[in-house]
Amino acid sequence: MDPVVRLLRLIQTVVSSIARMTRTLLQATLLLLVLLCVVEVGVRLFEGPEGEASTLDGEREYLAPSWTSGQRLKPLVRWKIQDGQGLAEVRTNSLGLRGTEPVVPKPGGVFRVVCLGDERVLAADVSREQTFCHRLQELLQQQTGRRVEVINAGVPGHCPLLSLLQVRHGLLSLDVDLWVLTFDMSDVADDYRLRPRLIVDGRGRPLACPHPSLQGGPANAWQQMCRRFRLVDWSSRRLGRLWTQTFLESPGGDPGSRQGQYAWLAKDPPDWTVHVQQALDPIRDLFRLCRKRLVVAACPAPWQIGTDETRQAEVRLRMGVPPDAVFSSDAPFRIVADFTKRHGIPSCDMSMDFHAASKEKPLFQEKRPELNAQGHALVARLLAARLTNGQTALLESPAESTGQQPVRPVSIERRDRASRGGR
Repeated sequence: MDPVVRLLRLIQTVVSSIARMTRTLLQATLLLLVLLCVVEVGVRLFEGPEGEASTLDGEREYLAPSWTSGQRLKPLVRWKIQDGQGLAEVRTNSLGLRGTEPVVPKPGGVFRVVCLGDERVLAADVSREQTFCHRLQELLQQQTGRRVEVINAGVPGHCPLLSLLQVRHGLLSLDVDLWVLTFDMSDVADDYRLRPRLIVDGRGRPLACPHPSLQGGPANAWQQMCRRFRLVDWSSRRLGRLWTQTFLESPGGDPGSRQGQYAWLAKDPPDWTVHVQQALDPIRDLFRLCRKRLVVAACPAPWQIGTDETRQAEVRLRMGVPPDAVFSSDAPFRIVADFTKRHGIPSCDMSMDFHAASKEKPLFQEKRPELNAQGHALVARLLAARLTNGQTALLESPAESTGQQPVRPVSIERRDRASRGGR
């Protein structure tokens, strides 16, 4: 055979092989892309609206980083929620607080209460009428016959330390008569995570706690991919947990881990004396800053009540709680009660009432470790009873007007003013 012909056939064979390999590679790449898209969609559906990543995505709609108190609610934003009776609107005012605009300066004769705390106080997935802040306002007005305004100042992820900074840098101008701080059992872990970013003065007093996104510069390529693709974020979190559980210290001994944040509630808890004390100390400073007009409410977590509360296994595992676990120890409540008693701070322990009420109906949501409508109603009743028990002067305000004018809720007065064109 002619050498030229053989060479041409060899070239043709090589070209055909390369073409087949290229076609196979392109098909495999296309199949892989389709598979990744399917998995991405599957992860989004699997985690659903209650998934860890999706929860953070949803919170980004109304949360913004803060230089002083970690994060804050964006002012003048609105979002829709499903409250069981259809779509309801949640909105923030110009101060970045949930609810309508508070009147500044405070109208005469109004007794103003501000509720501080985390996502349990904010209740971003519950309509305003169902939140304990709104119910507390109604109860106090009915029981005292006075003009009471309760302002919701809850921010997801807040703890006493961030509430202290929130009050110091933004809420003192509201001329508040009484502050209510809700202590959540995850506040110890939240405080532990925040301590490395805390800025203090020469005497160790907290000045600010900037959000990490404001200190660490722009997000790197990996962080941007995690924000954009749920599959990358989900895989990164799962591999990180596996690495921690396999090669590092048990997460149960780390207050900063998801698996360890509730470890101090167990019957045989790790020694977190320092961490618990650090989480409680800002309450003492907040008590002084608020001119001793502060009440601390200790609200239990669903896993301190029973297995019927927030019983979805995936949610419990994500929070580091076994599916059938119940933390029956009363030590955390005694620690908070002893601290407040030692510093003369009025407190309200809700644990026993929650245990009793949970035997009749659930108090927490099934798919989120947050209060449901019944839980909010119970908190409002307990706080109202604590504030009106006649043994303290919590509802007495030195600056209160003594005029004998008819009692009109602040919300009604605000609507009347709006109907008159703001005059």
